[in-house]
Amino acid sequence: MRMATISIGLVCLGVTLLWAGTSGADSSLLWSIGRNDDSYGEFAISGKHEDFSMTFPQDVDFKMGSSRAGKDWPFVHPGPADEWAGSMPHTFVVEFKVEKVPRSACRLVVYVNDTNAGSPPVLSVNVNGHECPASQLPGGAGDASLTSPKAGRPFAQPVLFAGHWLRQGANRLSLTVSSGSWLLYDALTLESGLPDAPHIERIAAMGTPMFKKIGESLRQAVRVEVQNTGIEGRGVLRVAGLPGSDRDVDLRQGLQTHFLLTPPFTEAGKRSIELVVGEKTVSAEFDARVEKPYKLFVAASAHTDIGYTDLQEKCMALHVNNAMLSLDAAKANVAVGSEAVGSEAVGSAPTAYSLQPKASLPNFNYNLEVFAQADWIKELKPDSVPALEQAIREHKMGLTALYLNMLTGLC
Repeated sequence: MRMATISIGLVCLGVTLLWAGTSGADSSLLWSIGRNDDSYGEFAISGKHEDFSMTFPQDVDFKMGSSRAGKDWPFVHPGPADEWAGSMPHTFVVEFKVEKVPRSACRLVVYVNDTNAGSPPVLSVNVNGHECPASQLPGGAGDASLTSPKAGRPFAQPVLFAGHWLRQGANRLSLTVSSGSWLLYDALTLESGLPDAPHIERIAAMGTPMFKKIGESLRQAVRVEVQNTGIEGRGVLRVAGLPGSDRDVDLRQGLQTHFLLTPPFTEAGKRSIELVVGEKTVSAEFDARVEKPYKLFVAASAHTDIGYTDLQEKCMALHVNNAMLSLDAAKANVAVGSEAVGSEAVGSAPTAYSLQPKASLPNFNYNLEVFAQADWIKELKPDSVPALEQAIREHKMGLTALYLNMLTGLC
């Protein structure tokens, strides 16, 4: 197998991180589909994406040993944003057998010829019922690659998982574009023999002026970036030589950010952040700064929208739910330091939440930006109208006389 540049699929500070990888000395290729040659000519319906729904009405079920790439695996994998493929997720399944369950980690590498530039896909992978972290793929070169692979922007997306997810005998691996638009395949490979632990490729840290109160103690936040090119696992983050700074962290695949809450720094200078994974420790220096804590006051507000972001009925129901949250907070004199507890949603809106008091803020206020919101409350939550009127009289809730905002500039 030729060497390929494998994109972690993440961007940090404007820089796309790339990992040049090859199969390890102890790795074993379990199967492959297609050829990693920057082309999709060996796949079904090559260059004819509009034929997908007619050729694969039941999506894809590829059986290793009997299926053929030129007939049974399409060059394109559409997503929910593609009207020409039914505007829904499509799942491609690979069925295969292994004689022995790997004791090491496994790596699926999806070699991509291109992706949709405006709405790049999110790729979800499932192995025998185990979900891998979804991968947001980068935007590609554009629609020209749908008919010409030379117009694509090739890259490779690795997906690592524990070897014990596989079973002796029959196995099932599925790929789904869960959101976004299409991707074009170049090849797929599955190999075993990868280290069965997180592999920290890079760590970086920086001090921040942010604080968080935990109990009666104030903690200062240190921002830590970790690039894990191995499988998921656990680790311990700490500031070297600073007692009380240890924190257990979950290490996902790829690039991630953690905020380590430490005792506030009392003097400026170089400090070292350490990440302990098993018996290995990686570290990076950062500038510790003495920061002054500030108290921020947040003014609650909501702009009225009844149709630009969703169906009008849903927008109205969401505004009513926001008003109910604010009414609960006004009645309880609670705004900050509260817990959200699920309650019944209004209409077809997503699940609403009510506030359970943890701290009192008697100055909490909320304004209904337009009078129409009061009408929607009367329609969807009539039992709450007396409480709303009382909160208005007590100046806990505000109500404007303007019925709706007139967008005359769009008329």
